Amino acid sequence: MKRCLLLALLFIASQAHTGEAEIIEELRKRLAIYDGVTGYFQQEKHLSFMDTPFVSSGNFTATLEQGLQWHVTSPLESLMIVTKQGVILDGKRVRDPGVGTIMARIMKGFMNGDLESLEQDFHLTGDFAREPWKLDMRPANPLLSQVLSTIEVSGTHTLSSIVVREKSGNYTVMTLTGIQESD
Repeated sequence: MKRCLLLALLFIASQAHTGEAEIIEELRKRLAIYDGVTGYFQQEKHLSFMDTPFVSSGNFTATLEQGLQWHVTSPLESLMIVTKQGVILDGKRVRDPGVGTIMARIMKGFMNGDLESLEQDFHLTGDFAREPWKLDMRPANPLLSQVLSTIEVSGTHTLSSIVVREKSGNYTVMTLTGIQESD
């Protein structure tokens, strides 16, 4: 009996992994992957203690060599740079990676085609039957699951929307526009 249960669990686990690998492959088919991209964003942070969301906007650049630069231009100016070496926020290295750091890493992966890292940190389910496609990412990593409930991503040949839902009930909606290959 225990052997049958173990075999069944191994089969289910292998099917889940295969499904996630198929999702990654489907994303690769649909996304335009560039060495570098630029674009604009609007970000709405919905906090449980506020009636209206905090709205910010700006531009971003993601390149294989320089990482992701997320430049908030309104209402206050701020610059976050994410590279393989870490995260720098307004010229200072960030030691405690928060939701913003996680999102920057995810965005960089989508923009530059490093999609395998998604499988390491998230359980993936997707709907690719129509445009825009949708991807639901639930934390597989215990540290991430303490902070995040889910990340919902949608797009066509580029990302167009990211919704980050936190365990606290707060959530962030990012709308990306004007994405194009950078020189």
